[in-house]
Amino acid sequence: MRDVVTDRKFLANALCFGLGVGAVFCYVSASSFVLENIYGLSPQRFSLVFASNAVGLVFASQVNAHLVGRLGSSRMLSAGVATLAGGSPLLGLAVLFEPKNLLAILPPLFLAVTSVGLIIPNATALALNDFPDSAGSASAVLGVLQFGIGAVVAPLVGLGGSHDARPMALLIALLALGSIGCRVWSVRQTQRPSATVAADDFESYRGLEPPS
Repeated sequence: MRDVVTDRKFLANALCFGLGVGAVFCYVSASSFVLENIYGLSPQRFSLVFASNAVGLVFASQVNAHLVGRLGSSRMLSAGVATLAGGSPLLGLAVLFEPKNLLAILPPLFLAVTSVGLIIPNATALALNDFPDSAGSASAVLGVLQFGIGAVVAPLVGLGGSHDARPMALLIALLALGSIGCRVWSVRQTQRPSATVAADDFESYRGLEPPS
């Protein structure tokens, strides 16, 4: 467990995973109040919107399954983070400037939820990749981060009451920003070992005498 939680590459991918799931926790906790109380959806219509976003998440997972073998988990995770980061500012703009326009808020919510279908599988794969002998411990840390972040952000979306969508939009934007930072950190941690190995190989070859 100590080796897992002190590995920077693992932490970067694990936090990217946890922050992405945290955005979904924000959506699940607040969407019924936002869409029904502010945008006037009936419970029946809200259920259709909720189901549509769930279908988007499943669709993204299926797309990932078809493309990950060709593009790799790293690129697919970047695509998921970019999708979340693209939806969050649109959501904020919709909440601030179109507070009664349902068509303005639905697309960014769809993007935010759909992105998790790309983030979860690829962040998990990258996080567990270096721990084949400690997969159970690594998975446990992922679970703690997932539900820990969710437990923190879920109550915060209600700070403005049941008729204010700004806390939800702000939290999703902050989580998206954090996921971008973690993704950049992960890429840097991935590139650093290769540079170190190259330097070590260079030093080792310097000591070899040329063949006669």
